[in-house]
Amino acid sequence: MCSSDLRYFKTSTKKDVRAHNNRKTVELKEHLKSIGQKLYLLKARDYFTGTRTPCPPERVYNDENKCGALLQQLYLGVGSRVMLRHNIDVQKGLVNGATGRVVKFEWSIFRRDQHKVGDLPTKVYVKFDHDIAGSDDNVWPISSVTSNFEGKKNTPVTREMIPLILAWSVNTHK
Repeated sequence: MCSSDLRYFKTSTKKDVRAHNNRKTVELKEHLKSIGQKLYLLKARDYFTGTRTPCPPERVYNDENKCGALLQQLYLGVGSRVMLRHNIDVQKGLVNGATGRVVKFEWSIFRRDQHKVGDLPTKVYVKFDHDIAGSDDNVWPISSVTSNFEGKKNTPVTREMIPLILAWSVNTHK
């Protein structure tokens, strides 16, 4: 697929976009399984700000727009269409809204795969739809980022997550 495979919903709801992205993810999961690969579930790490103490889920909103634009969880596999949700390098065009396709995962040292469901990779390599100076074939590694926000009951929370969302289809508000 190329950038023309991206489906835009200009008048549809986020629910329509989410449903389309979920259908495409199920199709990808079946394809990956048929070739001996898998779809990974990535889960954000939420901490009380300034600590490495996990923040309980009941203190965190389910709406990513209230959580620094970082998803709580995300299913990704090689071939997933994705969109950046944070600016990584403005000069290279690696900005909020840039789209591409996942081509590879890099896991922590001595691991060739996800250790347990939910673990975050150290990097997700994305082949972007636009030219990136200094990259091989417009492929760029995306590492997790952190975002601080106020959770429920005025709880200061820091979320760590890969700053991507699914993007087989998008609406004008991502």
